[in-house]
Amino acid sequence: MKIFTSWCLGFAFLLLAFPVAAQEDPGFWDYEALFVLYADEVIEIPQETGPPLRRLNLPGGIVIRDVGAPENRRAVGIDESGAGAVGCMMNILASIGAHVAEYPEYATVAETERLNTSIVRVSTFIADNLQPPRAQQEVLEFYREGIEVHRLKLQKQTTERGEIGPDGQLLIRWVLSEEFRAVLGEILAVPRLPVSSPYL
Repeated sequence: MKIFTSWCLGFAFLLLAFPVAAQEDPGFWDYEALFVLYADEVIEIPQETGPPLRRLNLPGGIVIRDVGAPENRRAVGIDESGAGAVGCMMNILASIGAHVAEYPEYATVAETERLNTSIVRVSTFIADNLQPPRAQQEVLEFYREGIEVHRLKLQKQTTERGEIGPDGQLLIRWVLSEEFRAVLGEILAVPRLPVSSPYL
């Protein structure tokens, strides 16, 4: 999805202003457990050295596969659906949520409400599509706590809001806009494991 790619590109510039933990919570994403659960569907790719690389294709265009050298091998989840990685989107929303919480004058009341609604919608999607599913409130609280942590980091930074790059500024304005609601609906239309890759 072209528009998804555009705001994921802006994510890199956004991180320059306020870093977010753009990674998956191990308590929510257990890829090793998925390899065991779907053992009959795991594809093993032989390697010249070390154990074979594992690959698991899940519904909705999600791929779980091994990466790294044998001594540092780990499993990652990649969204190949074309709609975009939902976990990446949630990290972006959380980053913007921290920014707006620290600088409330940056967004209008309506924009703040739309942002909060987006965070609830995505956290619900994540909760419903995790394997096994989690309670929506548990996932929402996880991200709300993360937003507060990053807000406090922002508070300690000396970087002024105006130093955010133009791409980051455009990303923020777009996510806070009314138009983003329809785009979000498209991104969440296909049920799939809410991984965070690819992200920039």
